[in-house]
Amino acid sequence: METPGGQLLNDPRLSQRFFWFGCGLEAALGALGGLGLLWQGRPFAEWWQPEARAIGLGLGATIPLLLFFHRTMTSVRGPFAPLRFWLEATVRPLMRPWTVGQIAMVSILAGVGEELLFRGAIQGWAGARWGPAAGLILASGLFGAAHCVSLRYALLTVLVGVYLGLLMQVTGSLLAPVLTHALYDFVALVYLLRIHRPLGPPEGTEPSPPVESATPR
Repeated sequence: METPGGQLLNDPRLSQRFFWFGCGLEAALGALGGLGLLWQGRPFAEWWQPEARAIGLGLGATIPLLLFFHRTMTSVRGPFAPLRFWLEATVRPLMRPWTVGQIAMVSILAGVGEELLFRGAIQGWAGARWGPAAGLILASGLFGAAHCVSLRYALLTVLVGVYLGLLMQVTGSLLAPVLTHALYDFVALVYLLRIHRPLGPPEGTEPSPPVESATPR
């Protein structure tokens, strides 16, 4: 089932413009995060050590996020059904023309760019200044605010930010949250755009996209 909004968004030219806008935005966030690390005098090398533990935890930490995503995408009622319908009615038609290569590119840029800024620059700076807990809370709150398409989604994103922030604290490396973020985005987008069959509006609602719902990169 496709909504009028979905028909409007299902424009290949709009999709490609959105792709390049997204790539540019994520690259800009990464540049800002990198400048923040340089300003703090923290060398990149100490945050990107390819240790087996960081790589293993980064890959493994993707699994709970993907399980939650699958639960959301199979919900026909309850608190996650509006989010699932928003993804079907808005994100899916807008991004469906993307190739797998484009999905991979934007996922990598999002993983690197957002983690450099939120976990690396912001959490690292605030943690050094006020303590690890303060750094985790500030970075996660700003991460949620940056994704504030709706209150519900912003709160979910704050929790994801805490999850990724704890992952960085446990491993002492940005590589772990970058891997988790990028791999999650890639698998979730491939599933949404290539595999998932839309289920339609949540049970008990009118067949139009919910105003309050939205979507984790």
